[in-house]
Amino acid sequence: MSGIPSPFSMPEADRFNGSNFTKFDSMLIAGAKARGVIGYLNGTITKPPPPVGPVPYTTVATPWYSRTPSEEEWEMRDGYTQSMVITNVENPIGYGITNSMTAAEAYKALTS
Repeated sequence: MSGIPSPFSMPEADRFNGSNFTKFDSMLIAGAKARGVIGYLNGTITKPPPPVGPVPYTTVATPWYSRTPSEEEWEMRDGYTQSMVITNVENPIGYGITNSMTAAEAYKALTS
């Protein structure tokens, strides 16, 4: 799993504060697209089911932008994308965002 993008952090003035969603949203989407994780943000890359039967000792790593990650890769990439949302929202808890949510669930909490 090489090629992990650098952390995504907006300038403080652009972080979501309850009144600047349009600007925040366009910056977040652009950042997610540029980092190959838009599918985690919009929920089109879902967590794969656990493997059936014996787990192979070696697995082939997929590129960061893969739409078919392993379960472990999905956890890491979704966590990365979730951090893009959480760290760029003032008071994420106030919007109902928790660490137990997927990136798509965290994003949806802001859009619903």
